[in-house]
Amino acid sequence: MDALPDEDAERIVDNLHHRYPEAADRETVAAIVAEARSSLESVSQHPEFLAILVQKRARSELLARAREIGADVHRVPDILFVCVHNAGRSPMAAAFAEHYAGDHVHVRSAGTDPADRLNPLVVEVMAERGIPVHDVPSAMSNRSIGLPDLVVHLGDHIPDLPGLRQVTWSVPDPEGEPIETVRAIADDLDTRVRDLLVDIGVPLVR
Repeated sequence: MDALPDEDAERIVDNLHHRYPEAADRETVAAIVAEARSSLESVSQHPEFLAILVQKRARSELLARAREIGADVHRVPDILFVCVHNAGRSPMAAAFAEHYAGDHVHVRSAGTDPADRLNPLVVEVMAERGIPVHDVPSAMSNRSIGLPDLVVHLGDHIPDLPGLRQVTWSVPDPEGEPIETVRAIADDLDTRVRDLLVDIGVPLVR
């Protein structure tokens, strides 16, 4: 098992508390980071991305809690990507959005019937591009849905979410496909995500 060095965890706590002081006190931020660290250290397929993944997971949880208590945090567009298993399309799309927009967007992904782990070829293809993806698929829930500014459905069989702005992308499921097909799906999502960010006025950082 690869462990995140304590000094890296402390740096994540300091960074999140500095960026979102309205959301929680430092002790609460530290607890959120510790929980993210514990859940990801045992399952991370790419330890070189562990610090990034812990920070992303902790930031998402911190912002979810902030919304629950009505804290006035810095407002950036909130996008939720949804597919069935949250093992391929939606985590890839979320990773591309974070890669291109950085802190200018808050991104989450979820699945209606989440798998036990990410598709290994998806992890490999994204790693080829130097982009980490979250290692644990998440189920749709009140917290994961929240009140996003936009919900992006990837594929069919995704339930409608009344009252939320939604778009649907016809993107094939990479499950069971060869790596060449997964790369083509990644290329498609890369273009779609960049175009989406431009359309909603999110500045690109790369």
